[in-house]
Amino acid sequence: MHSKIDLYKQLPPYPGNSLTLHLDNIKKLIETTKSKTALDYGCGKAQHYIKDKIHLSWGLDKIGLYDPAVLEWNSLPGDNFDCVISTDVLEHVPEQEINKTLEEIFTLSNKCVYLNIAMYPARQILPNGENAHCTLKPKQWWRYRIAETIKENIKVHVVYSYTHGNKNTEYEIYTKK
Repeated sequence: MHSKIDLYKQLPPYPGNSLTLHLDNIKKLIETTKSKTALDYGCGKAQHYIKDKIHLSWGLDKIGLYDPAVLEWNSLPGDNFDCVISTDVLEHVPEQEINKTLEEIFTLSNKCVYLNIAMYPARQILPNGENAHCTLKPKQWWRYRIAETIKENIKVHVVYSYTHGNKNTEYEIYTKK
């Protein structure tokens, strides 16, 4: 994603609406892991946090926001977080940068990670003519990347979304073996 940041900066920032479809799953994960802090990795404009204060309904003491394409959130907070949330982000990351991005996400987490990976082309076209979902791979490919990069002592919850709006999804949980 970082190699394409300049392209994303030419577009209006994503509002962060993809989070909406995952609110209940994220709340359950936060509750079951007794997480008190979370980072949204790829938060877009972070409307659900700023306007709706959704993190307070999850019982969090602290929310961190990061999106390298949004000026307000383009620096990673210095801390680790109990939970890292990343919805509709990884498919925007170029294939050669996936492992590094996953390693960064997993390193930032103390307890759990929630990922949503879109498995379909985006509606958005980048200024260079490419589809915004530049890494569309089968589930087994993603499983292998997660297995390569996951760290010990965290649970990784992944929702594979096969259509826009999450009407067709698969939910899997990974731990390091």
